[in-house]
Amino acid sequence: GEVHALLGENGAGKSTLLKILSGAQAPDAGEIDFLGAKATFNSPQDAQRSGIATIYQELTLVPGMSIAENIFLGREPGRASFVNWGRLIDEAQGLMSKVGLEKNPRTLARDLSVAEQQLVEIARALSMKSKLIIMDEPTAALSNAEVERLFHIVSGFRGEGLSVIFVTHRLEEVLRVCDRFTILRDGSFVCEGDVADTSIDAIIRHMVGREITAMQRRPAPGPTEAVVLRVENLSRRRGPEGLNAMALHDICFEVRRGEILGIAGLVGSGRTETA
Repeated sequence: GEVHALLGENGAGKSTLLKILSGAQAPDAGEIDFLGAKATFNSPQDAQRSGIATIYQELTLVPGMSIAENIFLGREPGRASFVNWGRLIDEAQGLMSKVGLEKNPRTLARDLSVAEQQLVEIARALSMKSKLIIMDEPTAALSNAEVERLFHIVSGFRGEGLSVIFVTHRLEEVLRVCDRFTILRDGSFVCEGDVADTSIDAIIRHMVGREITAMQRRPAPGPTEAVVLRVENLSRRRGPEGLNAMALHDICFEVRRGEILGIAGLVGSGRTETA
């Protein structure tokens, strides 16, 4: 029933560790003990059968399949090659209610928001009777309201005895939702501890290996620097499948000589289309 944060800078080794725990990669040395026994995962399917489910930042639903089909993909209830569709829908509806997804289970995955797709992934993990769920940057593409809903779900796992490995770069989330933490640096274990006994400053110090005393910013180009790129009222429709939906609508910005311009937004906000 513990929510355990796995922390470290980019390149610290978090992704490699997650791949090993999820069965996507094999370790060169060492052992994994899971549920009191030595465990060896030769594939993601091995890890799933053992009770470990992984929800990646890049979600893995099949766009042309329904919510119910995605939840039970490869494990559809029925006999031989015949799927019991009534049971499939009923069981999917129960899992959807558990994670707070108020949709028709026949809805196609392509018609869901990113947050809704993530809830389907969580429902799929629950359908596997998982004992450990690994969540890789689960809040990266969520709005504040969606993050709160996710935290409510994760906190509810404690009462069910379900453990979570929570990977995030947002350290304030660690203090809010996690019980314990482990920090990696340069591929090595640095420390672990109780979240209640630490602070964001202490976590940062362990992550980077030094005190952060000041932040420096490069000076912004002055208003007299020449404009090398100007975009005004840029718009684009999503295409035939999107009907009249707009991928971009009245986008405006300019880039001056010597300037580095950041374009930020949630997944699906139009960053890729703009680039």
